[in-house]
Amino acid sequence: MERKTFVSTVLIYNDVPMEIVSELLGHSSLKISKDKMYDQIAFRPSINWMRSEVKEFSKKVTAWIGIAIFLRRFEYNHQTN
Repeated sequence: MERKTFVSTVLIYNDVPMEIVSELLGHSSLKISKDKMYDQIAFRPSINWMRSEVKEFSKKVTAWIGIAIFLRRFEYNHQTN
């Protein structure tokens, strides 16, 4: 596994602190690690953000399903009367 792949997929996505990432990679300073890994860090969505997005999407889907059920029942009641 390449160093960059290891860092981006294993370390950063599992929230390993940058100090440990720097040490594992053998960088002489934390700044070097941060500069080299900026792309992976800057554009990585946080797990909390993803959870909140899923929760909001789930609420919207549940609401639309509720509306669809209501409309079906409304149509059915008006067709039988």
